[in-house]
Amino acid sequence: MLSYWTDTGVEKDAILQPLLQQLHEAGYPTFTDSGWKPWDLTVDGQLWSRIPLDVVVENHGGSKRLARIRVSWKFAPISKGILWTCGSLLILGLLQARPWMAGVASVVALGSCSWVAYQSASVIHEIYDMVKDVAAKLKLLPINGNNGHS
Repeated sequence: MLSYWTDTGVEKDAILQPLLQQLHEAGYPTFTDSGWKPWDLTVDGQLWSRIPLDVVVENHGGSKRLARIRVSWKFAPISKGILWTCGSLLILGLLQARPWMAGVASVVALGSCSWVAYQSASVIHEIYDMVKDVAAKLKLLPINGNNGHS
């Protein structure tokens, strides 16, 4: 979660539009909310994961605003399918006393999760940097003097 304060009346779209532009310039496929999604913008970090972003701007009277940007991480449907398959093979291997099947399923699941998490971490780091860049251009002040981390 990144939090910023401003006295300039910045609204949600003023944050989302330049962020969307930077993501497109960096080559990330994005999807914006049409009004019914639990996120405002999601980034396809790669085939295996999705990175949803939520932007909330609180009005504190006049032009005072508190902006909070949450960057999350989710498995993509293909990742979920692979993990469900591995889980099923693990259970099947345990139920049928086939330790080799359970072992292979465990190794594949653990390896897949680790690889997806590692790949996603670099994308999330880039997105954090883009959010900080947009905030700096909009002259938003990070909360607690910690460059926006809260």
